[in-house]
Amino acid sequence: MTGAAVSDLRERCAEQTAELLATVLTVDVATMPELVEVGVSAHMLRAWIVEQDLGPRVADGESVHQVVARVTAAFQKIVSTHPGETVAVVGHVASLTVTLGHLCALGAQVWGTPLPHARPFLVEWDGQAWHCPTWPDAID
Repeated sequence: MTGAAVSDLRERCAEQTAELLATVLTVDVATMPELVEVGVSAHMLRAWIVEQDLGPRVADGESVHQVVARVTAAFQKIVSTHPGETVAVVGHVASLTVTLGHLCALGAQVWGTPLPHARPFLVEWDGQAWHCPTWPDAID
């Protein structure tokens, strides 16, 4: 399977998860290209999160700063569109782990426990900063 095919499969899985959630909750789904996954190895994730080495780029040239910027832009768009509301965001493990680790100032605390698939947890915006009151444990 090519990298493009894997990426398409990931995006379709995220869309299906969001559609299922929307059906159960009777809400609308909006697709946000800013929430696409980054193709990153475990070695690079470790460099970005644990070692705080933000220099390495993934094969397609995206840096950790670019990943964090685009996912943060999505979160900012969500809070400006839905002020004071609770919103479910369906995304991808690597891009969300890196971004939320940075936004919630968790850094290396998330290493070894990337966000589990399809497990909800709370991320809050207080108008000034992002907060992750808890970080989900890895599922065995």
